[in-house]
Amino acid sequence: MIQRANNIEKINCVKNYLSNEIQSLEINLKSAFATLDETAVHDFRVSLKKLRAGFVFLRKSGFLPKVKTRVLSGLKPSFRSGGELRDLQVVHQLVKTYEQLLDEHFINFRAFLTKEMLLVAEDFKFESRGVLMHMENTDWEEVLNSINRNSDIRVEAKVFIAKTFSRAEKILSRSDSDIHSYHKIRKLLKKARFIFEMNMTGDWDSTEYHIHLNKLKKLESFLGAWHDRISFLNRMNMFSGQSGEKSEDYSLLRSQVDKDKIEYLLSFDALFMNEFHWFYQLAHGVK
Repeated sequence: MIQRANNIEKINCVKNYLSNEIQSLEINLKSAFATLDETAVHDFRVSLKKLRAGFVFLRKSGFLPKVKTRVLSGLKPSFRSGGELRDLQVVHQLVKTYEQLLDEHFINFRAFLTKEMLLVAEDFKFESRGVLMHMENTDWEEVLNSINRNSDIRVEAKVFIAKTFSRAEKILSRSDSDIHSYHKIRKLLKKARFIFEMNMTGDWDSTEYHIHLNKLKKLESFLGAWHDRISFLNRMNMFSGQSGEKSEDYSLLRSQVDKDKIEYLLSFDALFMNEFHWFYQLAHGVK
């Protein structure tokens, strides 16, 4: 009886986590739709990623019927267009950062990015109208109340996190790891972090666990910064191709971005294995 009560408490913790993200998603999507605010665009996408990871975990673990997870399909259009908008916003901000770092001005490149943002913003606004209607018409409380099962959700969370880390470690250990490999690892670690985060109650709500949650976020930030610079270089190539600007005009900028990109990957590699071993121990009952 006590064990069942504890599991209900853990499930309620997950429900509350997802409920908060649903509210955050709607608030930030409305703000992004109205103002195109960079923080709102970012936060809306993060909340949706958390919901997607949570619903996948609950479905695979048998806590949520597959039919209930289909409500997220109605949110995809603004997630895609919002992703491109966010990508451009980040690159635009990075140009300013590198202008200060290198004491140079890349006015034409910034103008190119601004034009692209305006075009993408129109798509985002168009898609978001339908998504906001979908949000309002969905009975989210009924969806969350469908989360139920007698087995221990914490045990299932450990299994999910362990499998996710193992997949990331196998990809990283391959000799042919490339850009696509690190993209996969980045997505896997996000899922692991979200599931770890949404289950942080009781004995998981401790100083030690929060330290490792923050280290997971650090790993994400390294790969996030690396990914931003990949996007930066891709946008530079698009700009060069359309504008006819000679690549050597931006050689110093390109060299600095390449250098930073490599340093972020090295920082990630150095921290990853420590965290892999900690989460491996957690999943196998050592922690």
